Amino acid sequence: MTISDMAFSPETGLRNTTTYPDAPGSGTAAREQIQGRLDEIRDYINNTMITEITEGAYNYAVSVTGDDNYVVTMANVAALTTGLEVFFKADVVNTGAATLQVNALAATAIRKNGTTVLKDGDISAGGIAHVKYDGTYWQLLNPANSADLAAHLADDMPHLFVDGTTTYRWGLAVIGGVVNMVYEEVI
Repeated sequence: MTISDMAFSPETGLRNTTTYPDAPGSGTAAREQIQGRLDEIRDYINNTMITEITEGAYNYAVSVTGDDNYVVTMANVAALTTGLEVFFKADVVNTGAATLQVNALAATAIRKNGTTVLKDGDISAGGIAHVKYDGTYWQLLNPANSADLAAHLADDMPHLFVDGTTTYRWGLAVIGGVVNMVYEEVI
């Protein structure tokens, strides 16, 4: 499987047409296809993508600072440019606001959802944080904080499916450094 195999299209939806050649015939079948697809994506992220990250296919480094001011060294990053993505293995869990310094470049605040300051535990010790520079802040794209799961579901779970008269909201969340499928009934 490749990332392009996971792409959404109006013709096939989220379905991998090789694994699921036919559209689902019922709500139960749709849930089974969604769960199967999410399992494939989770496995791809946890197995293939994590290996690619740690073997240098992406901007990856390990922080060893011991506090919320994460510092990493990356040979191929010479400047902070809008859109720059970095993966780093955090040596400690964050306790609120955090910064990231790449090489000798400026230490820059890490935020989530625009300008929201990180909460305790958004970056987990030993977890791989995925950040993207927006021109002002590093945006944490995979907060690990499960204490605020309800808000995470509301903000980051835009995918819906309907089974009869029941609507569900679902998506992927990184909890404790592991990709999980999370869903809930919309009330």
